Amino acid sequence: MARSSADWLLDQVLVYAGLEGLGINTHSFRRTALTNLSNARVSLRVIQKINGHRAWPACSDIWRCCQSRRRRRSRL
Repeated sequence: MARSSADWLLDQVLVYAGLEGLGINTHSFRRTALTNLSNARVSLRVIQKINGHRAWPACSDIWRCCQSRRRRRSRL
């Protein structure tokens, strides 16, 4: 499915569900999926492969966010 088709379909579903205008988009779903992989301690190399990014900077913000969250939880 083309990205534009996925965007259009998601927009239609959000309107139907009354959830338009909340900042939900295909990128937020993608980012959530990658964050969930990181939280499940999937290796960064695997996450990069799934994400399609070859360079560390493209995934590093997700990794740093998850690492920070883990540290906060371990202190509780």
